[in-house]
Amino acid sequence: MPSNLVEMFRGLLVGIAVSAMVFAGVVPAQAANPVTVLHVFLAVGQSNMSGRGFPIGGARDPVDPRIFQYGAKVRTLRAATVPLDMHDKATGISPATTLAREYLKTQAGNVGVLIIPAAHGATAFTSAANTLTWSVGKASASKFDLPTLAVVQAREGIAAAKAAGFAVDLKGILWHQGENNSTMSTAEYSTRLDELIAFFRSKLAAPKLSFVVGQMTPEGIADTPARANVDRAHRGTPARVPYTGFAAATTGGVNTGDRIHFSRVGVEYLGTTYLSAYRKAAAAGGATSPPAPGGPGTSPPVPAAASAAIGKAAVANPGLGQAAAPITCGLPGGGCRQEYQRGAIIWSTATSARTSVGGIRATWAAAGAEGGRLGYPTSNEACGLRNGGCYQMFQGGAIIWSPATGSRVSIGGIRAAWAAAGLENGRLGYPTSNEVCGLRSGGCQQTFQGGAILWSPATGSRVSIGGIRAAWGATGFQNGRLGYPTSDEFCGLRSGGCQQLFQGGAIVWSPATGSQLSVGAIRAAWAANGLENGRLGYPTTHEYRMGDGVAQNYQGGRIVWSPATGARIG
Repeated sequence: MPSNLVEMFRGLLVGIAVSAMVFAGVVPAQAANPVTVLHVFLAVGQSNMSGRGFPIGGARDPVDPRIFQYGAKVRTLRAATVPLDMHDKATGISPATTLAREYLKTQAGNVGVLIIPAAHGATAFTSAANTLTWSVGKASASKFDLPTLAVVQAREGIAAAKAAGFAVDLKGILWHQGENNSTMSTAEYSTRLDELIAFFRSKLAAPKLSFVVGQMTPEGIADTPARANVDRAHRGTPARVPYTGFAAATTGGVNTGDRIHFSRVGVEYLGTTYLSAYRKAAAAGGATSPPAPGGPGTSPPVPAAASAAIGKAAVANPGLGQAAAPITCGLPGGGCRQEYQRGAIIWSTATSARTSVGGIRATWAAAGAEGGRLGYPTSNEACGLRNGGCYQMFQGGAIIWSPATGSRVSIGGIRAAWAAAGLENGRLGYPTSNEVCGLRSGGCQQTFQGGAILWSPATGSRVSIGGIRAAWGATGFQNGRLGYPTSDEFCGLRSGGCQQLFQGGAIVWSPATGSQLSVGAIRAAWAANGLENGRLGYPTTHEYRMGDGVAQNYQGGRIVWSPATGARIG
């Protein structure tokens, strides 16, 4: 292909992906840098590599013009999607995607990632006939030969990228498998895996190609003790095979009701550990370390203050284990980090050196780590909260963890309202979700064990709990007639009553009458008669139809409204 046509084709391909992001408002037009180099990662194994991490979509998974895929079913070079186009039907986010996102944080702007998605759920090392298999040379027919199918797909993807004018560099293979081989001994599984690694390196003509093995869910290993055999084989891979790595998983990162498949939190965590293990394997193979934004093949020098602080923090926190990678710098604001066997130490001039571990670390990574709204950690993780909870403070808020609720981000006005309500010790308890925005009129919400906090530009942050919340929910929450709450619930009314005000009225509660709506002209007439302190007392029903109007019953009577008469007691 003539060079000018190559440039036109490559520009068109990248331009389509970039334009989609700009049009969607994901990135400003001036931030779109043309990708000229693609670093290739082959993603193989079974369902966790294919992608089963939830939730997905929306603002969590914008199209990234620097991440491409060459699909298993649609064999074209195109923007990567969530889910990826795997050999099976993927349904969630894959650790190949989360690794790519982490990897590109320290790459020059013209570098992209090409994922070859070739995993297939519920597959194993097996010699069974008419069955998909990862065992080298054991497939009963070519259509069941997963290793060869993956190699062919990788070769095609690399050729397509080169034909489009990209410079291509095959970087590594990401492997996650083992659940379907829990009956194998450690020795047998190790032999099959080592044969597979050698096959891939031979067929792809890359004898030092990095190969990273991901850990199965700790919950799944605990539930099926025989899987410990496979886990030992996974962990032992770096000692058996040169230029390989092991990516540890975190506890608590599984989907609800499914202890085999990683949730989004678990997959985000694996993205960081896969990257750390890849860097170590690549360095052993003589590959260049991922370059920092300062330029290809370069890494900013480590400030003496960072080296000293990280070293001191490592000594003070032996539970992190051994260092898994050198200190890398060039993070936002001149920060640095060092990966360890069981976490990391993060440093910045503003926050000094702080540890980052476990479920809180995974949630921080999912929120954008130091480049996200939370910024850098300002404390280490601290535990001993109510019901065994823990927390870690950040420049932009906090992450709270409890055994019952997992790790949740707490930020902004909603965090302030939660603090005013007593944090985890108050009636709300621990958060059960992160803040979710995109509600009516630009609103946001965070749910808690005991209710929720709602925020909108017009009303600020308001607590929503108990019977009044249930009654509001029955009207459609913020999408219904009442709109957003304009006050918190306030009590101490006559006979032990409580009330909460909303944009469209109020909800009134008392022990004798429960929660009832109070809106419109009938509410105005009730107010004119002294509200609950007047002769009518509390409402005992919501409004209901009466003739051509509506009525509402009270302890001491009824208010009726019609177009002809307006609101009147009767």
